[in-house]
Amino acid sequence: MSPPLRPLRWPVLLAAAALGAAAGWSGLVVLEVVGHRLAPPSWLVAGLLGAVALTGFGAARAAHQRYHVQRRYPDPSRSVALLAWARASALAGAALAAAYTVLALVNLPRFDLAASHQRVLRGAACALLSLLVMVAGLVLERECRSRHGDSGDDSGSD
Repeated sequence: MSPPLRPLRWPVLLAAAALGAAAGWSGLVVLEVVGHRLAPPSWLVAGLLGAVALTGFGAARAAHQRYHVQRRYPDPSRSVALLAWARASALAGAALAAAYTVLALVNLPRFDLAASHQRVLRGAACALLSLLVMVAGLVLERECRSRHGDSGDDSGSD
């Protein structure tokens, strides 16, 4: 029997955020060295991040209803797919939030310029929506967990 899966821990999410921040910072430095400026993030990107977050929260609600209210459990492959989606959302959301935060903070000193103004506002919006993607992933991961032990009792303890 395989060991039980543990939920994502905060150090793992912080490591993903650190990698996202480092990638964002490195990308901005490389672009500046070669003489280019990064365009502000598109509002389409913000909309897609919002859609991913809403989908994650919707999946978490559906999983809660299915697993914990109706007590219906799907086949294991579906549970593994939901758990993989939850963890990928949480990790990607943390990394993207950090990268977009770096973008916004780097452009904050030049906030009076129109392009930097847009980079700060859109970067902050994308960072907040990326945090929602991370939270949706964490909530979905929590709802994928079984509330009963291996013995089959429904004591409610984790």
